[in-house]
Amino acid sequence: MKFVITFSVLVLISACGKSLPSLPSSQAPTPDEGPIVILGIQPVATHQMEIQFRAPKAKRVYQMQYCTDLTQSTWTDITEADGGILISTEDNQVLTFTDTKATDAIRFYRVKLLGSA
Repeated sequence: MKFVITFSVLVLISACGKSLPSLPSSQAPTPDEGPIVILGIQPVATHQMEIQFRAPKAKRVYQMQYCTDLTQSTWTDITEADGGILISTEDNQVLTFTDTKATDAIRFYRVKLLGSA
């Protein structure tokens, strides 16, 4: 089996203190939030991908999402039951998500900041 490892990361940044249109202003990250840094993505078993990222701030909630076609604007949330919601407990924490249902020929991932925990 051949793996094509591709990912897309949504890094939410507020420029000049303006809220991002995708989030309510109460949940928009501040300019000092810092970027979400992808540290690695790798297959760990058949139909399983592991993604590690560094969460810049403590007490933040992240949503893992995927899509199979970047020409479409639809991203699918990975459910909490499938481990798609991650919460950082400390600054610069490394969080790991394992997608156990990666059965598509190609799957793109992104990490979305939902807000504070």
